[in-house]
Amino acid sequence: MLLGKTRFPATFYETYGGNSWITDVPFDLIDVIPEVLRDPDAHLQHLAAQAPAEIEGFEDIAGESRAIRDAVGRAKRAAIRNVSVLLVGESGTGKEMFAQAIHKASNRRHKPMRSVNCAALAKSLLESELFGHTKGAFTGADAERKGLFEVADGGTVFLDEIGECDLETQAKLLRVLQPVTGEGPSVRYIQRLGDDKDRRVDVRIIAATNKDLFAAIRKGEFREDLYYRLAGISISLPPLRDRKTDIPKIAERFLGLLNAQFEADQPGYEHKSLSASAISFVKTQLWQGNVRQLYNALMQAAVLTDGKIIGRKEVAASIAEMPNSSNQLSVALVRPLGDEFDLEEHLNDIRRQYLRRAMEESGGVKAKAARLLGMKNYQTLDAQLKRLGITGNWSTES
Repeated sequence: MLLGKTRFPATFYETYGGNSWITDVPFDLIDVIPEVLRDPDAHLQHLAAQAPAEIEGFEDIAGESRAIRDAVGRAKRAAIRNVSVLLVGESGTGKEMFAQAIHKASNRRHKPMRSVNCAALAKSLLESELFGHTKGAFTGADAERKGLFEVADGGTVFLDEIGECDLETQAKLLRVLQPVTGEGPSVRYIQRLGDDKDRRVDVRIIAATNKDLFAAIRKGEFREDLYYRLAGISISLPPLRDRKTDIPKIAERFLGLLNAQFEADQPGYEHKSLSASAISFVKTQLWQGNVRQLYNALMQAAVLTDGKIIGRKEVAASIAEMPNSSNQLSVALVRPLGDEFDLEEHLNDIRRQYLRRAMEESGGVKAKAARLLGMKNYQTLDAQLKRLGITGNWSTES
């Protein structure tokens, strides 16, 4: 179209249902393309025009930052087509929630959506889970069984951790994802394990990964042709550190869910809320585990807080108990300035990391921990622990 409507003469043909006819393009791209090339970002702003809460199907995705609006805008456009979608993002960025939102925003919303974690199943089990099996196909297959593709006929299959599939499974997926001429982009033909009969299904594919698939392709660990079958539309989900303005709203939503859950378990439970200092604190954290880490920190803080208000110290203590809390220290010196950055509080966070590390390495013996930290006596350490709100079952023995 670009060549035909600008430099070179061309005849355009429209095709449908095996027939074709001469048609005309009712606008001239030569007036449009240069402007798009000059300012491409401006022409993508319409994707970010609405917050997730305003878009049907995406109401559960909290936040209004530009990063999340861009991702939701792409997902919204992808949802109304039957193209495959690849969600790429770090662990904990909400890929499964996005997949569910795309399904709910599509014309398949009234049909089933089925999910499988490709990393959680052995190769033989994954094939059976996806495509089903016949009776006697393998030991323990005492009856025939439909796979997810058949169960989700008319709906959506979500392939989480697609980057973990071995090459043999990738080859079988590639065969299933090959387009069927004249039958639409989501029509597939599958074979159950142990069967040679093709079965027709109409399934939209959404896949997700936290791996760098381009790097995996270069290493020969992932098929390039499969990548392009999966990535009809590719959507990158932003980590929390790129959407810091959303963190307070996400935290409040998570705490609301936790309050409802705890009240259901314990009638009369007093709902908890975050103090202003706690909200400011969660906003400044790096959240290496993204929304999953944030949720777990809030759950732990809500369980361990006696009063109605969760303070900064309770949230900080919850983060310190997590496996990736040590990563906080390694990246502490690159934390962005501004945006309510408080140098003294930041330095106190670093002190807490070292104090906890010393207490762990000393086996909880304060005198030994004090020596590890270069302090003259354990009383100095004890005063620091109290000032910074660090508690534990420790002793003063040398």
